[in-house]
Amino acid sequence: MPYYLVGVSGEHKGKVWPVSGVPISVGRSPECTIVLSAQNVSRRHCQVALRGEDVLLEDLGSRNLPLVNGRPVRNHMLAEGDELFVGHDHFVLGGAGATSLMGGAAEITLLDTSNWERVEGAQNSAIWNRVRPRTVQDLAMLYEAASEFSGCSCPDTVLDIAQRRLKQYFNTEAVWIARGPHSPWVGRNAAGDGATQASASPVEPRALMDACVQQERALLERLGAPDAKGPELWQYAAPVLFESAPLAVLAVRTCSGPDVHPEGALRFIALFARSLAPALFSAEHYAAMIRENDRLRVRVNESHTIVGESAAMRALRAETLQAAATDISVLITGETGVGKELVARALHDFSPRREAPLVIVNCAAIPRELFESELFGHVKGAFTGATAAGAGLLLKASGGTLFLDEIGDLSLENQARILRVVENRSFRAIGSTTDTHVDVRFVAATNKDLAQAVRRGLFRADLFHRIRGMEIQAPPLRQHLEDIPALARHFLHALQDEGQRSFEGFAPGIFDALQRNPWPGNVRELRNVIHRAITLAQNALIQLEDIQETHVSAAPPEGRAFAGLSLEALEKQHILQTLRQHSGNVRLAAAQLGIGRTTLYTKITAYGIETGELQEDVHQ
Repeated sequence: MPYYLVGVSGEHKGKVWPVSGVPISVGRSPECTIVLSAQNVSRRHCQVALRGEDVLLEDLGSRNLPLVNGRPVRNHMLAEGDELFVGHDHFVLGGAGATSLMGGAAEITLLDTSNWERVEGAQNSAIWNRVRPRTVQDLAMLYEAASEFSGCSCPDTVLDIAQRRLKQYFNTEAVWIARGPHSPWVGRNAAGDGATQASASPVEPRALMDACVQQERALLERLGAPDAKGPELWQYAAPVLFESAPLAVLAVRTCSGPDVHPEGALRFIALFARSLAPALFSAEHYAAMIRENDRLRVRVNESHTIVGESAAMRALRAETLQAAATDISVLITGETGVGKELVARALHDFSPRREAPLVIVNCAAIPRELFESELFGHVKGAFTGATAAGAGLLLKASGGTLFLDEIGDLSLENQARILRVVENRSFRAIGSTTDTHVDVRFVAATNKDLAQAVRRGLFRADLFHRIRGMEIQAPPLRQHLEDIPALARHFLHALQDEGQRSFEGFAPGIFDALQRNPWPGNVRELRNVIHRAITLAQNALIQLEDIQETHVSAAPPEGRAFAGLSLEALEKQHILQTLRQHSGNVRLAAAQLGIGRTTLYTKITAYGIETGELQEDVHQ
């Protein structure tokens, strides 16, 4: 006997759900069949399903058990007329005579389908003006399929359900479900349970499938009878469209018996494709979101991981953890590309302030005239165009950490502005007459020798001593070359998802070649080398030729003697060589060096690389 779950009162009063083997789930989660908003209802509260000839109510671990006839139950066999209470909603299990409970709503809900849109494709369009499933069973199958679709987040699972339902409805010779917006379609082929030997591997109706996608409508094709006495063969195809975009195409080959009308079957597959479309679209986007989330998690983990087991890296980790436990201001020093921001993130992530924001300020990238506004914010009307108050980065970092990257590039004027905040933890927004106090920890980083800058009058001594409560020096890569294999494997694992390719590792000899490189760009340069190698690689193993494109060679470069050079001279020579390689193009040189153009211009000025010197060097 058929059963129906009827809404008697509450949010779903008057609604009816046929009870079948597919569970009717109840809860606050949008994925549930019956979605309730009451706060005393769990996200997945309970479910009702047909088990054999009985109707089973199952609690899904809810905080408040569902009530049946006024009694809390966990698992209960429902009988016709039983009352179910979930939250503020009241339901009744009805049987074939449930119309008396619904006030006639059952007939309207189950049979009136005039709201379906007209499906094109028949020669006689008069019969299509109001599309209705042939029977209540057709509508029940559409409803059950839609219920199954709504509980799936995997596109392949959604298509498995669609394939099974189509085989259930049609007396199939074969079912095809293909995905992709263009031919050739990438899809699946399943012979029907009653397929004959001759039709066990039928050829897909490619022309019909392409035509239904191009015309955006369901189509049928009569193939005729295999013999004079046998049933006729028909082929059906329907596009799965979401906002006019083709997600997939359905195709069925069937032997129509006397009880199956071809036009009725065409209507069914058209409506079936329409109900499949939003479910497939949602599942594909959910799967894409999960992949993107996994990729971002890898990138976040990459940015928070100090890789390496050398003595230098173990000492760096120990210093970082020691400083993280305190609230002292920290100055991180080291060459460009050694991972100073990585150390700053670790200082924040392992500190008591980890739940509050980490706000990063690139002192070299903010124009000096905008630095005060960016850092302190402004009140409404403070200047032309200030139509509303704006919070500065200091306020956004309240309770957390403010990381002043490239602090050595601050002008003396802005150094004076930041000094007061570091001393008193208070500031005044532009246009304001009152001070704002802020609880923030200061972490700074620089690739410059600030002590020398203080002696030359380029950096304030009082600010230098304030931000240098503790100094952590990130070692250059040439001082821990033994970590290159671990770093290379780490970058390979972290970056390969971007190209959606999988690599087994590195070919023999690559690590030796990498360890012979001087790495003036440090870890950042190594990361770029691995990234380019992933892009160029044609095999599952990264080959030596894949990294040679990035100027890493199997032997030390001839004529390049770096012994005896200071760090500044080494960096200056590397910048000059990179600029010469790109014919003086600063944008391309900065991209290869892994730094911003503003930072490169700053270094050109700091090292006294004049335009004439550059052009002379470029044209050698």
